[in-house]
Amino acid sequence: RGRVCLITFLERKNTMVKVKLMQRDAHTQGSRERTGDAHAIPRNLDPAQHPMERARELARAVTAAKLDRMFAKPLRCALEGHGDAVYALSSTCARLDAFVSGAADGELRLWHVPTARATRSFRGHTAAVRGCCIAPTGATAISVSDDTTVRMWRLPQMAVTDNAMGHVTNRTATTTSADDALFSFHSKGGGALRGVDHAYETSSLSSTYFAVAGSCVEVYDGAKLTKEPVSTFSWGCDTLVYVRFNAAESNLFATAGTDRCVVLYDLRSSTPVRKLKQQTRSNCVSWNPMEPYNFVCGNEDHNAYSYDMRNLERALCVHKDHVSAIMDIDFSPTGREFVTGSYDRTVRIFPSHGGSGGVAVSASAPGAGGSGGVSALDTSGQRSRDVYHTKRMGRVMAARFAADGSYVVSGSDDFNVRIWKARASEPVGVVLPAERQAIAYRRALVSKHKHIQSVRQIANSRKVPKVIKSESAKKKVQLDSEKRKRDRVKAHSKPGTVVEKGERVRKLLRSDE
Repeated sequence: RGRVCLITFLERKNTMVKVKLMQRDAHTQGSRERTGDAHAIPRNLDPAQHPMERARELARAVTAAKLDRMFAKPLRCALEGHGDAVYALSSTCARLDAFVSGAADGELRLWHVPTARATRSFRGHTAAVRGCCIAPTGATAISVSDDTTVRMWRLPQMAVTDNAMGHVTNRTATTTSADDALFSFHSKGGGALRGVDHAYETSSLSSTYFAVAGSCVEVYDGAKLTKEPVSTFSWGCDTLVYVRFNAAESNLFATAGTDRCVVLYDLRSSTPVRKLKQQTRSNCVSWNPMEPYNFVCGNEDHNAYSYDMRNLERALCVHKDHVSAIMDIDFSPTGREFVTGSYDRTVRIFPSHGGSGGVAVSASAPGAGGSGGVSALDTSGQRSRDVYHTKRMGRVMAARFAADGSYVVSGSDDFNVRIWKARASEPVGVVLPAERQAIAYRRALVSKHKHIQSVRQIANSRKVPKVIKSESAKKKVQLDSEKRKRDRVKAHSKPGTVVEKGERVRKLLRSDE
């Protein structure tokens, strides 16, 4: 009131007064108007640059790792029906909903994946079926057995349908006898047949050929249905146990034999091309479908070795984690990873170029729990991305990727065929776009913060059977002992006389042309 009177008085006197004021904003400069007020904390109100952005992202990464483990249930179903151990599996891109399995009782079964049942049973072999394959067209299947016979079967094209009430019709598999085989003959080489594979469908003339592995390699033309082989290859081996065609170059194929050699062949030449000899025997071979020069072989020393056929002087990568021999191996259609089935009763998925998968195996947690996945973050680029097992699963004799890469099929000596998800936490069924985007975001968070201990510990927390854990500990002791012996030999030798070989060269003996 007094200030108003002063201003009024000055206006009446026509006097100009210059007033200077000092003003302080408590919100911008952090000062307090009163002594009892709380101190103002400066903060950034821009949502794009939140002061707690890193902390929030790390918390989300930890939550994403936990969710990935919570929803990790890889086993989809177990298919029963075989009367003996399952030794062979095969699938084709022409029929994504079906695959073929062969058992030790001589039976071949055609399975329908959506209904999880067998639609056809083929009986004709009098001994164990050691190998089977489906033609690229999906119309026929070829099987080989210890009874030295090769049989070609016609696969039914009609899909399994349900009736109006939603129940599966005709639950019993139709049995086909040996007389119903489309073609059958005995191998010219004699002896048991251990493997068969069909060339992939390409524009070349060899797309109708299939190769049979036994005492030698015999190549037949599936279109002519003749008993005489088109070509015969051999290179000083008593028994060949595996054969596999190249997916991109249908003229190339590889075999693994009991003489610890992997041999490469070309149908355009009359002799084998290359021969690779290792310290331990290879039980299986598989070509990378996206990189035709690269192949991987599974050995008796529990490891898988990746090679480039242009340079066989050293392995590209050594894939470790199994504690027993690798019995079968197969690449994903994308070529980024491959699956292995081992005698240690586990199925493992490895990145093809070590480190691309970003995970490895940790056997730190004991237990013999049910179906589960084991994975951990990888630093060496040689460990598996996932491992699948069940409490009652026997030794895995066959393993295959589905033609679309979303599932893995395994056959074991407990008479069962099992279907696993390629990604243990992948949802099944229709996934909405928002849910798909959320899954991709969680995976990106885990990949970005994988070096942080809190995220790494959750990713490494897995349960493996107690046998696997004990065998892994024994194997570590053996490897440490071998390394200690090499170091002592080098330390007590004349300088320059002992050449230290790397792990990718140590197991390789020689390569011949």
